[in-house]
Amino acid sequence: MLGSSVDMGEMGPALGVIGCDRISRIGTTTVAAQPEVFDGQSPRQALQEGGILETAMSMLSTRTPNGGPLGLKLGLLVLSALLAIPVQGWGFSSSSSVLCAVGPSGISQAWISAEKGLVLIDWPGAPTKRLSLGRAGFPRFLPDGRFVYESSLDDGHDVSEQLTFVLDPGSTQPRASHPGEDVGHWVPPLQPATSGAPIRICIDAGHGGGDSGALGNGLQEKDVALDVALRLADLFETDNGDLTGGGRWDVLLTRVDDSDVSLVERVTMANAFGAESFLSIHANAFTDPVANGTETYAWAEGTVAAEQRDQIHERMLQAWGLTDRGTKTASFFVLLNTTMPASLSEMGFISNRGDALLLGDPDARESMALAHLFALQEHHGFEAHEPSLFTILSGGTYGTMGKPTLLPKGPLTAGSILSMDIIDALPNAPMVFFFGFQSIPEPFFGGQLYPFPNPRLLLLVSDSGGGAQGQGVWPAGIPPGTHVWYQLGVVDDLVPLHGVALSDALLSVSP
Repeated sequence: MLGSSVDMGEMGPALGVIGCDRISRIGTTTVAAQPEVFDGQSPRQALQEGGILETAMSMLSTRTPNGGPLGLKLGLLVLSALLAIPVQGWGFSSSSSVLCAVGPSGISQAWISAEKGLVLIDWPGAPTKRLSLGRAGFPRFLPDGRFVYESSLDDGHDVSEQLTFVLDPGSTQPRASHPGEDVGHWVPPLQPATSGAPIRICIDAGHGGGDSGALGNGLQEKDVALDVALRLADLFETDNGDLTGGGRWDVLLTRVDDSDVSLVERVTMANAFGAESFLSIHANAFTDPVANGTETYAWAEGTVAAEQRDQIHERMLQAWGLTDRGTKTASFFVLLNTTMPASLSEMGFISNRGDALLLGDPDARESMALAHLFALQEHHGFEAHEPSLFTILSGGTYGTMGKPTLLPKGPLTAGSILSMDIIDALPNAPMVFFFGFQSIPEPFFGGQLYPFPNPRLLLLVSDSGGGAQGQGVWPAGIPPGTHVWYQLGVVDDLVPLHGVALSDALLSVSP
């Protein structure tokens, strides 16, 4: 994402009033995610309060029928891992702002926030030095001290009216620009692509807020578009942590909830972010419910945007198999005014019952999101690759209760849950969940323990059905790109030593 951010949550009430309120808006805006760690219970505290010390000591003192210690190796490992766990908070981070312009002195800044729209930071004359200007874009600071921006009305595809407003030096009250007034033009901050750096992608979920977009068969276009966009963003995030294929991505969403964001804002955000591809997600409609199928747009033929459009279109057809309405050109605002290759996907007709069955189906939406991922992977020189959160490493071993299996669910974010499916486990069996940032595999009860020599751990106990779930196993503050190994051990305390089973290890990379 962008390398800098500002805490928009500390802003006070808006001090300025834009001259044209957004009425017919389409969409919402998100912004590049930035880290913000929330303090919480430390792993060490969690282990101590969960009785890990007592359990480890019990393992050390339990005897086998031959008089030997049952869990000597496992108990010592539990204790050593406990002592190695740092006291640190667990949580997750996010941001919702994009820097769009910087004043001549380098002090004043203009940001766009999904929640607050256009915001001026350190503007002279503003009591709080922060001035909210509502839903607007194309901000620029002029050499004479004026600040200029645009507000617009649109229908989700085209702008019907665009107005220019000016803040004079030291003023907190915007005014409409005068006829013939020199108001300059917006130049986005330079965000050059760097060799080897993540590829910047802007995902635009069409419509939003008061603009529902197309309606039909109990569905609203804005909801369908947002769901597919969020699923696609999750796939890009998963692809970042997949070691077996795919690419590396920075993703900006123009909308993450049912917010009202203008086309001018969307274009401003994408251009300021320095996106290398822009894709806008929509659903179609027509008065005749017979109309159906998939179509995809770029602004002109023979362009890189048209190549991106064609790749997305082909993948959408493969995903849903709807009528091929072809690839087309149009001067939609987001296609014409973005500075990167841009395409607009019309997935299907919400007004057609057959298309709507797919538009309303969660699994079909997931396959549509995956189709867009495949197309963008191919467009940027990668082979199409369905990403996985984890790479499975052999090394597990069977015990008397079978072999445990780790089944992770959901994106790798702090606080995410890893569901642990225990095969043929005894009820109420003690289990140790290992994870670590180094791997020198260690022989372990007939298997290989991968999170070694400094494993972190959680102690779990299976339920009456032999299953278990672990929560909070993904710590906050791990730098992006960090390799993390996971493994699960299960102890059958009725069958000493030979009752220890170990799952295969899982390897992932922090997003």
